[in-house]
Amino acid sequence: MGEREVHRTAQDSVYSSFLETCALLSGNVAQDDLHGLHNFGDLHARSELIRCHLQTHGTAPGDLVGLLLDRDLDLPASIMAVFGAGAAYLPLDKGDPTERHMRALALCPCRCVLGPRANILPLRYAFIERGIRPIPDFIAFEDMLPIVGEGPAPCSPAPEDIAYVLLTSGSTGTPKAVNVTHGNVMTLLTSARERLRFTGDDRYLATSPLTFDASIPELFLPLITGARIVLRERDLVLRPGALAEVVRLAGASLVQTTPSTWQAVLTAEPDFPHVRVLITHGEAVSPAFARSRAPRAEMVLNMYGPTETTVWATAHPLTADLPDGRSASSAPIGTPLAHFEIAVVDPDGRTLPAGEAGELLLGGSSVTRGYRNDPERTARVFTERDGTAFYHTGDLVVRNEDGVIDYLGRIDDQMAINGLRIEPGEIEAALLAHPDVARAAVTWYPVTDDQRSIVAAVVPDAGTMVTSETLRAWLSERLGRAMLPARYQILSALPTLTSGKIDRKAIRAAALEAGGDTVDRSEPAMSETEDMVAGIWRTLLKVSHVSREDNFFLIGGDSLAAVEMITLLEAERGEQIPIEMILETPKLSEFAALLDAGTNAGASEDSTVIQVKPARDGTPLFFALADYGYVGRAGRAIPYPFYNLTVWNRTDGIVSMDRLEDLAARYKNEIMAAQPNGPYRLAGYSFGGLLVFEIARQFIRDGQEVASLFLLDASAPTMLELTPGTVVDGLGRMDVTRSLGPAYLIEEARRRARRAPLELKSWSWKRRYTQVNQALQSGGGSTIDPTTRHRAMVYALGRLAARYVAEPLSVPATIIGCDPGMTRIWQLLIPEARVERLNIAHRDVFNSPMDEEWTQVLLDVLDSDGADQALVEAAE
Repeated sequence: MGEREVHRTAQDSVYSSFLETCALLSGNVAQDDLHGLHNFGDLHARSELIRCHLQTHGTAPGDLVGLLLDRDLDLPASIMAVFGAGAAYLPLDKGDPTERHMRALALCPCRCVLGPRANILPLRYAFIERGIRPIPDFIAFEDMLPIVGEGPAPCSPAPEDIAYVLLTSGSTGTPKAVNVTHGNVMTLLTSARERLRFTGDDRYLATSPLTFDASIPELFLPLITGARIVLRERDLVLRPGALAEVVRLAGASLVQTTPSTWQAVLTAEPDFPHVRVLITHGEAVSPAFARSRAPRAEMVLNMYGPTETTVWATAHPLTADLPDGRSASSAPIGTPLAHFEIAVVDPDGRTLPAGEAGELLLGGSSVTRGYRNDPERTARVFTERDGTAFYHTGDLVVRNEDGVIDYLGRIDDQMAINGLRIEPGEIEAALLAHPDVARAAVTWYPVTDDQRSIVAAVVPDAGTMVTSETLRAWLSERLGRAMLPARYQILSALPTLTSGKIDRKAIRAAALEAGGDTVDRSEPAMSETEDMVAGIWRTLLKVSHVSREDNFFLIGGDSLAAVEMITLLEAERGEQIPIEMILETPKLSEFAALLDAGTNAGASEDSTVIQVKPARDGTPLFFALADYGYVGRAGRAIPYPFYNLTVWNRTDGIVSMDRLEDLAARYKNEIMAAQPNGPYRLAGYSFGGLLVFEIARQFIRDGQEVASLFLLDASAPTMLELTPGTVVDGLGRMDVTRSLGPAYLIEEARRRARRAPLELKSWSWKRRYTQVNQALQSGGGSTIDPTTRHRAMVYALGRLAARYVAEPLSVPATIIGCDPGMTRIWQLLIPEARVERLNIAHRDVFNSPMDEEWTQVLLDVLDSDGADQALVEAAE
């Protein structure tokens, strides 16, 4: 695609620029996915559908819309739909805990929250269960119908209208909500386009979450310029091989991430593909590292800028002959982008001459509108100088004679960690909310020249005890992943200076010396594998001791260190190891056990029933869609043979049958090959619950006994035949505030009859399913990103679920439910079932410590179902 001249000023809105691009380039690619392409026409059509749905449901100019999205076509389409409705968006990261989402929505109330049903339902139920009013309108993509006739006309945002609100860390413990206008964004895009020499021929790799302001240029530059977006999950950067493969296959010309991430990626992949522009941002980068990475691209840029000035404010080219600046540990942050003014001032606000260090102020049309509903904090850092708006960055810099700015550090305690500016006060406030914590202090410590992590020093209340594990579990329910400390110090008192202030340097020094918590442990001797892994951890994390019970992420590890660890481990063992193993199973003893057992023990190319635990005495448990890491965590307590029912194999790829009954029959035969006679123990998660329900029905039909059926937050059937000849629609139609008897189901069915989920109608999902299958069958499955695999699976399994009619079944059953509506549907089908409630999101049920809670229920079921005694009697 050739370059298209764009004649516009910073007075345009992102939306009007997008519409102009769509009108000219509707046949060209807007999103580039290795398993499916979308052009500007597809994107605009999808955006229009979402916009009309938002407006018909009351979204109006000035409203705020929460976005809780997956990384697919609906991400850019939803943003443009919000703009077209005249509203602004508040990004919510689906990886964050529900508690953090609730805090965000309390700080920034939204007219509605938009996303896939699986993302938004847990948040809706949290509002209902806590009795919080008003409840936003939760709008699921699956509930959107095609536009009939002429829809509402789009709005035209003005430059001064808010485009999005981004939450940043707050020193008082409450996040700050930054108001960013369309004019701010267009100033950035105009300046960045010029500095990056960005054209319609470029392909921008987009991995930043919407909650990170680096997502703005990733998404909007291509959408207003006619270029391509290569849209991928953030976790792609944790798999260097897959990242390099995506860059090669998609032909990405611009790639951006933080210096610490680049260090991990380029160390693991020394032959990383050459790109046109490589951007590093969010953290200080050492001159030595910058010089070594300069030959990796035609242009390597160190970009700098806080959220309050709309992403990027300055840039500096990193070259092989880059000189050391005033800071030996930080390369220059460069010169201002177009439309920016800078000032270096002393504590009294007086402008300093070149060569003198002071606070950096940034001014111009990219300076945002301050903090939402917080005039006091806004007044402290947003000021006006000679009629121009300026923002006080809090960064200590010096401007050289040639105008280049050197970054020297902070004038306060704010931390830059993996590209995010984090206030220690927000983490400290979350720690102090723990009932057993008396005092807390948080700071950073250096891991390498280009990487920092967070350390928390905690003083427990008198007579109480806390550990790293309990503190991490506490914080993980309240903070985003990027804000979780890597190390904890459990102290009797915090170190202080003579002034009485907390000595954060002493905390950093202690973190470098020890790491982990201070609790002594006695433990048995390590196995050979444990000893080998522990050696790698000690070297990589610079800790003197690693125990069998140590958690990689609690002794100094983070996601980037995990990449380096897996790379070293693969070199040591001579085999490929998925990064997910350490992310899901971070305790040394459990991680080593998985390495010894192998992740696919007992699997054959054609088998879909895979033994994942060594054979033992007793009746096996067949678990559909169990998490592999679960077997090495809470699942290790199950003293029976354990089989996982997968949804694909090398020969067939993802299941391609047209009827759930046929798929269940296949599984039934494979189960009987492993266990010829009943009684059978069946368990299933998500769609797997629906699958084992049908397997149980077929076993009972054939005269076999089912000792226990365990449904773990199982997907509800699409169709229910509660009485012969009467079929009602039950998929996702449950409202927990209303009665859910058969009469209500029939009423709902009449209103929504035969309304299939949107994804089942989508040609792009079907195409993705086909192409994923081809990749799996050809052995190229490792290059497929998790979202693409998930979408292909949803298409395949959703097709089966949409056609399946479930009838009541008499079987010993236990229902573990996160979704009250779905649980009540299952109770209609299995009235005698035992029901337990989990207050957690669907995707989190295999995470510790929640997996231990429902595993205890499962153990109670298995210990009392009589299956082993029945087998003994049958044998006699």
